Amino acid sequence: MFIKIFVLLISYYDTRYAKNGKVHDNFTIVVFENKLFFSLELSKLKNIRTNDQLFISDIDSAEKKWNINGDTYLTFSYTITKGKNEDQVETVLKDPDRTVWSTFKIVNESIIPI
Repeated sequence: MFIKIFVLLISYYDTRYAKNGKVHDNFTIVVFENKLFFSLELSKLKNIRTNDQLFISDIDSAEKKWNINGDTYLTFSYTITKGKNEDQVETVLKDPDRTVWSTFKIVNESIIPI
């Protein structure tokens, strides 16, 4: 019961935070480079931007899983929904303690958080 209440409070806080036009600190995007993909916090993008990086791929979804300790895993997945003038990307970064969902649009190689 306590966990359900806690999850509802966190959801409420994140919704309120998003309505203020701010992006959550852990907002995670997917970056494609040389047929590979990796997760990156949006706030760190400006530090690593190169011409080889793309934010969209022909592969509509994928998942990576890393063993971080025995039976403990970190997973990162993305799903791309193609549109007429814009593509939408949803990412999920999950570790044993939390799950971070992020959704953004790609318009003219620009990332627009949703």
